Amino acid sequence: MVKRVIILLLAIVVGVIGGGMVNQRRGFGQVEVHIDDGLTVAVYPDSGGNNSYNYDPHQTPLFTLRAAEQTIKLKHGIYDFVLIGSVSQYENPVTKLVVNSSREGISISPTYTYGKLNNLLSDERSQIQQALYNAYPDLGGSYIVGGDQLFDKGEWYGAALQPIDPSNDRLHIIMKRSGDQWVVAAAPQINIAIPAYPNIPDNIIDTVDLL
Repeated sequence: MVKRVIILLLAIVVGVIGGGMVNQRRGFGQVEVHIDDGLTVAVYPDSGGNNSYNYDPHQTPLFTLRAAEQTIKLKHGIYDFVLIGSVSQYENPVTKLVVNSSREGISISPTYTYGKLNNLLSDERSQIQQALYNAYPDLGGSYIVGGDQLFDKGEWYGAALQPIDPSNDRLHIIMKRSGDQWVVAAAPQINIAIPAYPNIPDNIIDTVDLL
């Protein structure tokens, strides 16, 4: 019985390795694709010209993918993963991928444009600042928001807190949306250290510290 199990396991391993080698020899790769909720993506071959993206939007896409984690098979080459729909609100509506091995991966997680984020901030600012002052009641009489910004898809918020008394230090804070609430992700401090907050994207920390 044990021998049969061992033989079966060996056969499975050989099959997996053999399949990967066949894909490699034939110039194909298995591409694991992750797409954020609510998005639809078309996959086009990229001609590899001088421009950033070189696909023909009039061509039928190789694949049309909707929000999920899935695996597709592509020949070795260059491909453009293009958002379908209201793409003007996204900063990066096209993601390029070079397939040159038996396994590749790509994550489609575009961020909103600066203009889109500013529009969202106009609607969200009062709720965010109310949550901020609820978390730190003493700030209300000592600091005012001197500059603020939303990030990514509007789920991150950063602000500089300007002291009313100029002898005090300027502070920075980061908050994050959790459901329909805003919670503090990095407490008010002079500079937010990246190593201390591994769950906050580095680019957000860097930007907030410069506000």
